[in-house]
Amino acid sequence: MDSSDFLFGCKAKYLGEYYKGIITKDQEVKVPAVYRDIIKRQECYEVRMQKDSIIGTNARAVTNTYGLLDNKGLCVIPCQYEQSCVGVN
Repeated sequence: MDSSDFLFGCKAKYLGEYYKGIITKDQEVKVPAVYRDIIKRQECYEVRMQKDSIIGTNARAVTNTYGLLDNKGLCVIPCQYEQSCVGVN
């Protein structure tokens, strides 16, 4: 995030969990709050989405997928990979 961008969050379904997004200092949403995690990496954002499945009375399975957004918040690599995409040459 540059100095005019800020991370914000909205409550998710489960206690203590949030969906995160990025907003500018002018309160324009650059990235909607749909990601479980957003990390600034050089000129892009590494994003993580989480899907939940109920597998029993008191249990759930969590699947994480990763992708990349450019510095404007546009999708470069969709969230469909099981490992982070950053750092591969």
